[in-house]
Amino acid sequence: MKKTCKAAVKAVEKDDALKKPQSAFWIWLDENREKIVTMLGSAKVPEVGKKGGEMWKALSDAERQPYENRAREQKEAYDKYIASDEGAAKLNAFKEATNAARDQFKPKSEMKEDEEEESFPHKDSPRKRANSSNTIVVPAKRGRARLCGA
Repeated sequence: MKKTCKAAVKAVEKDDALKKPQSAFWIWLDENREKIVTMLGSAKVPEVGKKGGEMWKALSDAERQPYENRAREQKEAYDKYIASDEGAAKLNAFKEATNAARDQFKPKSEMKEDEEEESFPHKDSPRKRANSSNTIVVPAKRGRARLCGA
């Protein structure tokens, strides 16, 4: 059930402009992935990521600067788009679509409390009101139910 819910949420299409920008490291890794794969002789993601992290840490500030500038520019463009009316509307529409996809898989027991109270005030409660007074009927383990008054 969880897998189908996650799949439904991921199936909601997201506009490219709504995708968060990459960090400087990820921009660098995308450009250098092939070089790392040939160096390692393996394309396994954990190995490439680990080696990429080591190489990124070894870079000087001057070598990192172009990637950090590109990441900053992408982030500023993203923030500007999200702040615009068009971007805010698209982001809100995307959030509503993902929530709707998620709501399809919610169990019926998670109905809103006020809806539940209106339809069946004590439907699943082990304690049920006996009458309009403060007397509560508590189901017994064996035998008859006992009355608890307040």
